[in-house]
Amino acid sequence: MVFAGLPPMTRVAAPPRPARGPLDVYVRLLDRQLRTVARRTPAVFHLPTGGPPAIAGEWFAADRLHPSPDGYRVICGPVGAGRAVPRAPSGRTRTAPDFAKAA
Repeated sequence: MVFAGLPPMTRVAAPPRPARGPLDVYVRLLDRQLRTVARRTPAVFHLPTGGPPAIAGEWFAADRLHPSPDGYRVICGPVGAGRAVPRAPSGRTRTAPDFAKAA
């Protein structure tokens, strides 16, 4: 199982400014929980994301919050390419490279 990391809401265009702060706190907490589950559970991985790639493209759907088809291809590309690797013997999860570099 692979958990796609959640980007900071400060990198997403949709939420209006007053909502970004509380939403960002919630999203960071949820992402931390996903990392914890991946660290503690065999065959579960967490692939972090920093948000949309730094290169030009239509990365968001019409709602400006969720990824577009191109966005999903960038996010899921490392998984399909086999870049999700098993946990290290130390018990720490290893992760795929930054998605922005994979695009």
